[in-house]
Amino acid sequence: MQIHAFLLSVLGFAVAAPAQAQLTTLVPVADSTLYEDPAGAFANGAGEGLFVGRIASGLRRRAIVKFDVAAALPAGARVVEVELLVTVSRGFAPGLVKTSLHRITTPWSEGPSDATLFREGQGILSVAGDNTWLHTSFPSALWTVPGGDYAPTASGFGFAPTLGPVVFASTTAMVADVQQWIDAPATNAGWCMRTDELVNQDARRYESRQTSVPGAGPRLRVRWIQPGGSAAVGAGCGAPAPTLALGGALQVGGSFTATIQGNPGGIVALLLDGGLVQPPVEALPSCFAFLGATAVSAGLALLDGAGAATYAFAIPPSPLFSGFTVGLQAAVFDATQPLGIGVTNAVLAVVL
Repeated sequence: MQIHAFLLSVLGFAVAAPAQAQLTTLVPVADSTLYEDPAGAFANGAGEGLFVGRIASGLRRRAIVKFDVAAALPAGARVVEVELLVTVSRGFAPGLVKTSLHRITTPWSEGPSDATLFREGQGILSVAGDNTWLHTSFPSALWTVPGGDYAPTASGFGFAPTLGPVVFASTTAMVADVQQWIDAPATNAGWCMRTDELVNQDARRYESRQTSVPGAGPRLRVRWIQPGGSAAVGAGCGAPAPTLALGGALQVGGSFTATIQGNPGGIVALLLDGGLVQPPVEALPSCFAFLGATAVSAGLALLDGAGAATYAFAIPPSPLFSGFTVGLQAAVFDATQPLGIGVTNAVLAVVL
């Protein structure tokens, strides 16, 4: 059935489907370890390892890493999801060490120092161009705060074992960081990895971009769309799980549809917001909500005999809507589903 939706009216339906998301994997252009030292005397920018946490003596280690996303993705790209992957090659404290990711706010240089395998934990004497606990570039350019300048609020979290891969899963803040680096490349100083730094010997050694182990260095996976495109995110829940898909022309003056597929006879509520919340909220057991408290309803619809309900939207012919981002997700009320309700996957769409 066709429904008039929030701020939009029904117009003709274009048959072309919106362009789909693309996945780009990047390797760092720079990474390094900050070695706690009151004189900033030690560095290891060209070494094979990165260190994060406190070593046995209690001295702190932080890793910094930068990816040139603006060179890898086209101007105007909109980030859907991001994922940082790193590899632990050595650790002493058992269990998982919570590690936070913080956006760095001051540019830095990687530096040429290479402590080699047997000196990596301590670093070697800093030379010109190295970053250190005190320096963005040794010997004269300084961090504002010893230990690096970075946002106090973490953008994401990972949990590091004593050996093996670590995934920093996509968050709204990580998406915002990467989007900013695409839109304003000069602001890209990368991320700082750190622990809570409360426990001695919780440090982990990670493989750096210079590692000799194939595929073990840091990698950033960016899922993105261009204006005029859309991307499905997450999965629905229910029996069977309902789905949401877009069709039509996501462009100024065009029109598009949002179609929900589920059990015939179910009642659907389509919600819209200005973007997606990551990680999603588990609203019901195994049911994840990707829209926030600002979401608005496009009204109710009934799944027809084929289990489908379609909402149709028209985009006003105004340049003000170019680049407009919308997140969509639907709830399905259906007695055949667990707890009588399920949700679809979410979709992020950007108007051309």
